[in-house]
Amino acid sequence: MNEAGLREQVQTLARYCEEHNRPLRPPPAVPIYEDSTKLRCGCGKYRPVKEMPIRSTGVVKFVDNMCPDCAEQDKGMARIVCAGCRTVVARMAPHVDQYGFKCTAGHYYHVDKCPGCAPGQEESMILEKVIFMRKKFGPQWKP
Repeated sequence: MNEAGLREQVQTLARYCEEHNRPLRPPPAVPIYEDSTKLRCGCGKYRPVKEMPIRSTGVVKFVDNMCPDCAEQDKGMARIVCAGCRTVVARMAPHVDQYGFKCTAGHYYHVDKCPGCAPGQEESMILEKVIFMRKKFGPQWKP
């Protein structure tokens, strides 16, 4: 993603948070696991993994990194899940990008790898967007 696209996403997220009176917080710092029994919640506290909700995208099951108390702040956002390490790597405000790809609140989107499972990975493409773009522009489209 280029700098202008990233700036637009951040501005969209900031507008959404402002309109819905929600604080704009960065994603949890890496590492999200303190050890195999504790997971860093979105609020920054380490919580026992067994207390965290298990969710399914329909493609992968994962342990959510937002405890039930913090999950209330997360309503109205879309979650991006890494299919490689089965972790929520980002949340996005609902929007439609310049190509017509629609990010819908409450939906799950997937990336194939993230910095957590592929050290040095600086960016990933949302797989649903890749499929959308190939349907729109043909199978020769490359991210």
